[in-house]
Amino acid sequence: MSTTQPDSVHSTVDGIHDLSFASKPSSSDQMFQVLNTSTDLPARSGAERSPQLHPQTAQFDTPECSAPLTSPSVIPISEADHKRIQDTRDQLEQIESQLREIEYRQTERAKAGAADRDRGMELKRKLHLCQQQLTEQELPFRTVPNSKRKGEGGRWFGLDIGGTLAKLVFYEPLSQTRDLAQLSKFVNASEYYGSTGKRVLQLSFSFQDGLFHFILFETHRMASAIDLIVQNRLHSDMSTLSATGGGAYKYSRMFEQKAGIVMTAYGELECAVRGLLFLVRHVKDELYTIPNATLSTDTFQKETYETSIDDMFPFIVVNIGSGVSVLFVENERTFERVNGTALGGGTYLGLCRLFTRCETFEEALRLAERGHASKLDLLVGDIYGGDCENLSLPSSATAASFGKAMTMDIEKDPIQPEDFARALLTMISNNIGQIALLTARQLKAKHVVFAGNFLRHNNISQRTLAFATNFWSKGTLEALFLRHEGFCGALGALLHTIPFDSVPAALKKQRNASVTSRSD
Repeated sequence: MSTTQPDSVHSTVDGIHDLSFASKPSSSDQMFQVLNTSTDLPARSGAERSPQLHPQTAQFDTPECSAPLTSPSVIPISEADHKRIQDTRDQLEQIESQLREIEYRQTERAKAGAADRDRGMELKRKLHLCQQQLTEQELPFRTVPNSKRKGEGGRWFGLDIGGTLAKLVFYEPLSQTRDLAQLSKFVNASEYYGSTGKRVLQLSFSFQDGLFHFILFETHRMASAIDLIVQNRLHSDMSTLSATGGGAYKYSRMFEQKAGIVMTAYGELECAVRGLLFLVRHVKDELYTIPNATLSTDTFQKETYETSIDDMFPFIVVNIGSGVSVLFVENERTFERVNGTALGGGTYLGLCRLFTRCETFEEALRLAERGHASKLDLLVGDIYGGDCENLSLPSSATAASFGKAMTMDIEKDPIQPEDFARALLTMISNNIGQIALLTARQLKAKHVVFAGNFLRHNNISQRTLAFATNFWSKGTLEALFLRHEGFCGALGALLHTIPFDSVPAALKKQRNASVTSRSD
């Protein structure tokens, strides 16, 4: 059986990367045991299972998706590795012994002294660091849980792990194997999973002989999400999982250590483009616009934007997550990241948590909906007393974000949290819109598509972006939005393991030196 190898990224002299896909025959995923069993070290599994970067070629090598397991073979552990692990274990035992002595003294005295409390805190800190060190040293020689099984259920999933949210797409075929039936039963049993997981029912759609499901949860709950997989014994049906986003690398070891699932990482932006093209081509009402958007009212109407994929090229994609990336898509096979900004959804939620009592993005949005940006923003009308006709600026346009705070008597008239949340959201949205428009103008793009979970249920930003795009382009460009705004990356990762015929065989990034690229 052959599988598609993850995109190989070859660095060139000028830093522009050529992204290509190639098919290779899968190699067996060897299982190893430690030769010296007297050490009691756990057995090693799978050669280099998490993505490894070779400095000389800058090429990612990742395990094959569906390689069959062979019988265990043996690899010797070096004397140096043995000594290093044993020394760490001895150190861990000493710290635990000292902690037990302190706990005993505290129990005998019934009241802990200051010296014991301070010493106890310091020992607990050392214990934590020592446990982490031991885990890292032992990990190459550990046996993956349930290593004798190789279920194929993972190939029907695509995972996009962002800095704030993780997005999961599951394609449920009507004809199922026993392995897949258990996974389907779990997904369909509830709309909610754990403390933050949610299946977005209204986004599901049928395609060919199956159904697409869309699930999201908070990234910081990743360990709990993996525990949920193990507790429901779903990991026995998943040997590999296609993933993208920074978390595909950050959490690959955790997935394998806790659940025995090998994570195959794919390029984040390539997956986003791949997923977007698939949605526009196959979901009739995927794109929509906000015609006649204004800043003077919160009400607006969405209209489906009907077009063929061929009529869209070339276009700009503004992917808004924790940060923002701007992509130029020339055709179905060629794209490039041409711009970006660090001021995105992560900035908004971070500042809202610092200056309001909001804990989640949803809370921040609800707070902003009750606020008025005009109480903090200095508007054109505040300066001109009305519209600025010679510059064609309406009185409601923002002249300076938070400009009124310069002269406010905050002690007598304190800033309200809802006004702060609204003004901040407006400022970030305007900044993103301006970057998108300037990039589209420079590259002569025909359309601007805004995507990313930052826009989900975010009517304020959608209206702001629609107004700004139409106004500053003098009506030559119209902002387009996606129904599945935050799931393009996860869908693109899934399409690597289930390559429907309509998906382009390759997507290549092409250099375009006319626009300077900047990191999020």
